[in-house]
Amino acid sequence: MKKTSLFLFIVCLNIAYIQTDTASAQTAGTQLQKLDSVVASDYTKYIYSYNESGQIVSEKFYVATDSVKKLFTLMNLTEHNYDNGKKVSKVFSYSLDGVMTASSRNMYEYSEDRISIDRLEYAVQKQWKTAQKTDYFYENPLNKLTKIVTSLLVNDVYRPAEQSEYTYDAENNCLLSILGKKLNYKNEWTSNTKTEFGYNSGNLIVRTDFHWNDTVKAWAPDTKTEYIYNTTNTNMVVYKESKYSGGGFVVALEKEITMDRACSSDKLLLPAVSNIPFKVEEEKVLSSQRLSQYYYSPHIGNGIINPTENHNALIYPNPARDFVNIQLAQFPSETVTVKIFNNSGQLLLSQPIGNNGETISLKSFPVGIYLLQLENGRNKELVKVIKQ
Repeated sequence: MKKTSLFLFIVCLNIAYIQTDTASAQTAGTQLQKLDSVVASDYTKYIYSYNESGQIVSEKFYVATDSVKKLFTLMNLTEHNYDNGKKVSKVFSYSLDGVMTASSRNMYEYSEDRISIDRLEYAVQKQWKTAQKTDYFYENPLNKLTKIVTSLLVNDVYRPAEQSEYTYDAENNCLLSILGKKLNYKNEWTSNTKTEFGYNSGNLIVRTDFHWNDTVKAWAPDTKTEYIYNTTNTNMVVYKESKYSGGGFVVALEKEITMDRACSSDKLLLPAVSNIPFKVEEEKVLSSQRLSQYYYSPHIGNGIINPTENHNALIYPNPARDFVNIQLAQFPSETVTVKIFNNSGQLLLSQPIGNNGETISLKSFPVGIYLLQLENGRNKELVKVIKQ
């Protein structure tokens, strides 16, 4: 198992990742690397495990009881459960008198293969009690998340409490801002927080958080996160967290990160999606010179598929929306089976098709890139199909 250094994680802004928790895009034909564990300055440790499809199934957090002998005690555990490739629950447990005890869980519901509801439940006297639910809405031409509404359960009735609204740059397909709102005493939604994002060459370089100052009727800055890429050493990036104080931003945390450009982030399986485009070799907290170390190993699963370039079948339209047509005029005449895989190698569809071809429905598939395989025992062909 290869040893590397601390990798910076940013929680994924696209909530659709909840259903799979695989890397944002996996390159077909490339050996994927999975993050197995993180040791942060010999004081804390995280251990991750995955299923065959590359989905995160457990996260364990340890604290050092003896940093010299490197002895660690398990403090909490997060378990992820799936059904037909979709995450259906996440259970958080903590150590109570040396026994892992369930404390809370999230239960997920889906609409058209995208998360629609997240219910937060707490363990009370060995029973699960619902505390709140979060609804997700996808109402823009990009088919992306547009709004999240969180409601509290009061006297068996869900009462909306806060919401977040998302806006995007359609041309560059990136998130521009998140507007946070709360209900006022008039039961009206009022804006109280805002987050803005800035990019360069597709990479996130700045995130700024604001709050609404009702006295001056204007947005006031709170914090700023920056990713500063070195123009002379392209393997280097500096991460800064700053707080607004006295009329300007004051740096609160600064880390120096050395990247491994030979391994792009789309070749990694991570417990969260990173805004750093490559695997990180080293991250150093400049104020303390502390390092944290990450450990990776190859992912052995069903997620590696090599598409061929020799097409003996006609597959159209591509990109497609609701349907894709398959014509087998040039394909050998024996019985042919069509299979469709997602980017993590999960088999979504398998059925025989006749010599005259077939029309395959894609209506139940979310927008993305899929691999369509045709095989008849002796011959096998793979084609990338884009669902719009």
